[in-house]
Amino acid sequence: MGTITIKFKNLCAFFTKNVTTEKELMVGLLDLSDFYDVPEKDWHTPKITIDTKKSVINPNGEEVLVNQTFSYEGFPGRCCGHLHGDLTRLISGDIRLEVLAEMANLTVDESANSILDFENTLYPEEALESDPLLCKARFHFRNGTLSGVELDDVNFATTEDPVTSVSDGVFAIEAELRVAVPEPGYAVLRFLNSDTADFVFLGENDYEVTIDNAPPLHEAHTEAEHEGETESHPNHFKYYHKLMRHPPAQQLAPIEDAGNPASDDPFCMIGGFGKSNFPSAFSD
Repeated sequence: MGTITIKFKNLCAFFTKNVTTEKELMVGLLDLSDFYDVPEKDWHTPKITIDTKKSVINPNGEEVLVNQTFSYEGFPGRCCGHLHGDLTRLISGDIRLEVLAEMANLTVDESANSILDFENTLYPEEALESDPLLCKARFHFRNGTLSGVELDDVNFATTEDPVTSVSDGVFAIEAELRVAVPEPGYAVLRFLNSDTADFVFLGENDYEVTIDNAPPLHEAHTEAEHEGETESHPNHFKYYHKLMRHPPAQQLAPIEDAGNPASDDPFCMIGGFGKSNFPSAFSD
């Protein structure tokens, strides 16, 4: 029995409520270069990293495990001097993990209930209408167990008045999905709308997958924190509202606490974004 552990990090992402209805988790990645008036320093770069170990026999006849890493990186279509990336490993369109074996459906463990419910918590009086097609890449999962990771206090306020807190709660900062692949058996990460080659997960191996969509300042921000420096970084939460066909009357954003202005957050953690009732337009 192999396990695929998928970690969602630094995402301008959304998690659909179809986890409990249609049994599908959909995670979308924004390409901010698609929108007007977004500075290049705020553009995100998607990356899928797959780590595993392969058993090999060395010249002495001993069996050893060798680390293997596979990666997919970059949105297609960026030009004017920007890197296009490896055309065989670009990330775009609908991407679906298919487990080719008799498996249980998608489930949610108790910790996943701590993932912020974007609509009902922040906008209980408004019926938000969002468009998943505004995400350059859309991941679909129908197998596995979804969990919330790293609970923390998260506060929200209006962008016009960031001092007054609107909603406070303890939410999961990150999330992960654990998918079991029986042996014999396999799973395939299928890139449905592009020429990117599929990736096959073998049932006899374990895999750790990270889906990341960080801005260029992500690394600089991390290095500065390690060195004890303070730098100014853009608050990317505001771009979440670009998914709305009809933006809400008041835009809410996470804040450090009730006494500070809206926090600088280049990481786009789900403690701020959470899940929402986006239509599953791509279900079979």
